[in-house]
Amino acid sequence: MTMQALTYQVTFNTPAFLGNAEQQAQWRTPPFKALLRQWWRVVKAPDVDYDHHQLRQLESTLFGSAADCPDAGRSGRSQVQLRLSSWDMGRMAELPRMATQQHDEVKRNGQVVPVGTAVYLGFGPVTTTAMRPAIAPDTPAVTFKLRCPTSETSTLRKAMQL
Repeated sequence: MTMQALTYQVTFNTPAFLGNAEQQAQWRTPPFKALLRQWWRVVKAPDVDYDHHQLRQLESTLFGSAADCPDAGRSGRSQVQLRLSSWDMGRMAELPRMATQQHDEVKRNGQVVPVGTAVYLGFGPVTTTAMRPAIAPDTPAVTFKLRCPTSETSTLRKAMQL
């Protein structure tokens, strides 16, 4: 099988809450692969007339699968390989001050309190009292390399554009 390499420069316009096993902000390939896989489905679905069984089989062939159940097909290794030029840790520890929004259902000691709108931008990583470290938008670009079968290059390029 002939493989082709695609190279991209990745930056973020908003804080990125990519995390490792310790929930620390870090550039890692698994979140990129998960998103690439999701957008690949969007691009590929019309080619198989939105047949989810066929789409799942093609996805397993390209991205690999553990195939724990008999109807999922055979398991196999991913034909898509990803590489980031660095796996640096995110250093953004707090968000800039943002407007607040009052919600009658949010109370402290019986009094309605305003909620910072940043909480709505990062449910989970951002709370009313803290924020999990993130990769800042002004972080230098990272090179993202994707290696895939030549037959899938067009589809994966379209997915990357999304």
